Amino acid sequence: MFVLLALIKSLKNQKVVIHSMQSNIAAILICLFKNKKIVIRNSEDPLYSTIYSENKFFAIIVFILKFLTYNFADKIVTNSLGSKKNLNFFVFDKKKIITIYNPYLKKVNKKVFKKHNIVLNIGRLRKQKNQEILIKAFSIFVKRYSDYKLFILGHGNLKNKLQELIIKLDLEDKVFLEGWKNNTTSYIKKAKIFVLSSLYEGLGNVLIDSINFNTPCISTDCNSGPKEILLNGKGGYLVKNNSENDLAKKMIFSIQNYNLSKRKNTFAKKKLDRFFIEKNCKIYIKTLFE
Repeated sequence: MFVLLALIKSLKNQKVVIHSMQSNIAAILICLFKNKKIVIRNSEDPLYSTIYSENKFFAIIVFILKFLTYNFADKIVTNSLGSKKNLNFFVFDKKKIITIYNPYLKKVNKKVFKKHNIVLNIGRLRKQKNQEILIKAFSIFVKRYSDYKLFILGHGNLKNKLQELIIKLDLEDKVFLEGWKNNTTSYIKKAKIFVLSSLYEGLGNVLIDSINFNTPCISTDCNSGPKEILLNGKGGYLVKNNSENDLAKKMIFSIQNYNLSKRKNTFAKKKLDRFFIEKNCKIYIKTLFE
């Protein structure tokens, strides 16, 4: 949605109709019927979103429909190189796939904020975001660092299940499901580290925000997204996907070696211009009209 809003603002008075749908299937069929140019945006990893779907039958149907319809698109914009790689499996003409990073940041933050003993996660409480593995990892981490708390911002259908896990692990006074917050920035500014535990991502904008507000990042090494933002581990820590022990070890290491963690974050911050709104909107506009 933020991409759509950024483009609308950039296009101003130009006569362009922008259609935004997660799967793009209906939009492609309508454009084929109307004989219009088709430029679509794929915002998540098409392969792993199917593998880790909560509804496998529906996900497989959508994947097949994507296979049948995406090849009719004139251009396909994807927001990470990893997603582009997976699109290559079912798009015949590879040249039509273009990677454009999300037009997300206006500028790089220059301020320094006081950090508290907080581990932060932001994301929907759904299978994709895999907060269950984070809570389990935190239960190991907190045995070493008992003065830390974990805040999880987001809502979703797994809230009750996660709350039950928190109670089971005796973490009621350590782990807090805060619900969705319109202002997540205030949490990011205070957090000591940010942890993304997802099974898959398209890109991972929360990592961009965390880097921008000087909060070192740990992320599961998804097939696409986080490793690009964290520069293959030079700008943050990458851990094995879906492993509570690996995640816990890296969380402990990041605090034990916090100066190193901050240096990694500083390195990543120097590369944040990749996600500037003005820069990437210009590329979008060129892609739409060329």
